Amino acid sequence: MRAVRLISFRIDEGPPRAGICDGQIVHDTGLGMRDLLARGIDRARPISQHPRAAVQPLPAVPDPGKIMCIGRNYREHAAEQ
Repeated sequence: MRAVRLISFRIDEGPPRAGICDGQIVHDTGLGMRDLLARGIDRARPISQHPRAAVQPLPAVPDPGKIMCIGRNYREHAAEQ
């Protein structure tokens, strides 16, 4: 299994899209990140390519369903109370 670098991006204020980075080239899948992950990376076919410098990077999942945080210092903080 090879490592794959995914990127959420937009071009010229267009809709968010998911791509696969290959060095300085982004292979545009034409899908959103959630759709790409649901379909499976192996089944996604790139519809175009863009230079990495030409895309605007976005958060990995632009619309997360939930955000989870872990407090590494929780025990020390609780002891201070």
